[in-house]
Amino acid sequence: MKTNHQILSFTLALFISASGLRADVYWNNNNSQAPGGDRNWANSSNWLGGAPSSGITAIINPWDIPANFPIVSTSGNTAGSIYLAANSALRIASQGVLTAGNLITGQWGNSGVVDVSGGQLNVGGIYLGNGGYDGKLNISAGVVAADYLSINTGGGAAVNIGSTGSFTLAVSNLANVNYWIANNAIFAENKASGWSVNVDTTTQSGKVILTAVSATAIPEPSTFGTFGLGLMLLAGAKVMRRRV
Repeated sequence: MKTNHQILSFTLALFISASGLRADVYWNNNNSQAPGGDRNWANSSNWLGGAPSSGITAIINPWDIPANFPIVSTSGNTAGSIYLAANSALRIASQGVLTAGNLITGQWGNSGVVDVSGGQLNVGGIYLGNGGYDGKLNISAGVVAADYLSINTGGGAAVNIGSTGSFTLAVSNLANVNYWIANNAIFAENKASGWSVNVDTTTQSGKVILTAVSATAIPEPSTFGTFGLGLMLLAGAKVMRRRV
């Protein structure tokens, strides 16, 4: 008897075939058999067709249980294009490095989050919400580098940059980046108060580097007055001690 994810894999394969796309390998977390897969991206047993490599398209299948989504925690991982199907997700953990030609979310339905939480993701092109569906990129504490970025915001796709995350793009993306920041499609610390996206075009030639920065709190005028009065009282106390 076929499991739900096997049926979904087969259905997705037919859809992709009809669309003229080449689907080479599918994530299935070692068929999720007890005790299930180890969620390791590099483990070939977790894929239908073997682990991805350069030039090979990788499809992250949908799952009802988040614990079945892949985690990249080692270096040297490669793929051609990576598609996140509806209700799927991907995590790049600490020490994990993944290099791919393209990363596509929201193509066939609302994707889960691509979470870069300490590792590094190197991609030629990032296409978020490519089919008009949701599919966010969360750079919580890692590094993402890409030549091209596209965000179709119609379905809710967006980029969040955490306090220790960074996003490097080719400077040719600058106009679009500024537009997306202005329209809350790229934001910092999940839009927390006092945080904003810093746009750096000087540190690295030909690149734009996005990071999250916290605004310096400016004291209210009344605070300045109280602070000034405190200094005056302190100075007066010192003078009195000298006289005594």
